[in-house]
Amino acid sequence: MKKVIFAITFCMACVFVLPAFSFAEVTRDEVINETARLTGLSKDALELVYQEAPSLFAGVEQAAFTVKVVHLFANARDDNAVLELFNRFADTLRTTFLPGPLNTFFTAIKAYKTSLEVIRDYVFIPSLKESIYRNYRSSRLIDWKRGDKSTESISTAFEMATMGRFSGYYEVKESMYQELVRAKGYNQDLIGPKLENYLRSQIDQFWKDTLELRFQREMLTQNESAITAKIWETIAGDLERIRRRAMQRPKAKVADSNVSPPATPRESTPDSETSPTSTEPDTEFFDAMIPDSAVSTSSVTSSSLPEEPETPEEILAAFRAVYPAYLRWWHHEPPLPRIELLANAEPVGDGKYRLAYRLWRVVEDGPHKGEEYVALDYEIAQTLEEIKDILKYMKEKLK
Repeated sequence: MKKVIFAITFCMACVFVLPAFSFAEVTRDEVINETARLTGLSKDALELVYQEAPSLFAGVEQAAFTVKVVHLFANARDDNAVLELFNRFADTLRTTFLPGPLNTFFTAIKAYKTSLEVIRDYVFIPSLKESIYRNYRSSRLIDWKRGDKSTESISTAFEMATMGRFSGYYEVKESMYQELVRAKGYNQDLIGPKLENYLRSQIDQFWKDTLELRFQREMLTQNESAITAKIWETIAGDLERIRRRAMQRPKAKVADSNVSPPATPRESTPDSETSPTSTEPDTEFFDAMIPDSAVSTSSVTSSSLPEEPETPEEILAAFRAVYPAYLRWWHHEPPLPRIELLANAEPVGDGKYRLAYRLWRVVEDGPHKGEEYVALDYEIAQTLEEIKDILKYMKEKLK
């Protein structure tokens, strides 16, 4: 009877989840729109590139799909909905698009699913006092901020939350134990210490996994924007290849004046993505963020940009002078980030030059408010000809 009740309850939860699956599908228009947003290329130019080489957009499509699935998980109304989503999407997500926090979330789901399958057919699952989760969360959050995601941290938090009779956990556990013994047909008088400890440990493990899943759901919801930004970062190389393909079409309208420029992938803040309020770089802030070896943006103006370079040395010198200013122009929406320039056209062999920088932002809300996080980690190797093309584009934008 209990099994039937659970099945009915679970299926009722599925009614609210299954229609959401269609929202995870990614259409061609969505792929084009996301690529335009991330690169600054016009939709017309991207449509032409898509017609010629649709495989170039495979990474964008998978990343967009992953972002949608993350949003569904972050807004799932309960554990049953989370399980149904996991069963539906877990095997369709590529691991290369899953940042660390999302893998941790999936690990918590798997553990909960395993524990639930052990006892759900035998006992009625009651609810715990809200104070137990609050105490569990407080303990886990301390370790979570330190990056401690170990099973020891989970066990310690569980013990802290359930210790003492006043927690209310003892009554719940004892009731479930008695019911489990009856459901399995054991003789209460003949159960030895070994079997009793085993059955009680199953109940403890179930509640431990239940509390951890709730904690991970909360962390996912709070950090959805930051996780989404990390997913988009994984396709920086795909976006660059699309941009280069589009730039090879001289008759097409490449740049979209209503979208940010394409030389770097656009990053997302943990709170919201706001449109740029100005196209003028904040030179005072930028000078403090770029290393001393880089040229200050205050010295790069429309009148001081290098003349048309011809030799490799001239091309590289001009690029290195303009690139820092362009980065500041590209990432000028408030609140202003901290830009760490890691490589400015550094030779890496095979006729290629490395471009790399790291973008730091500050969490504005939530438990990590005031802490810095890496919003974008960008790196790519370009040929001298590609460097020259990018230089031409940057100079046009900075005029």
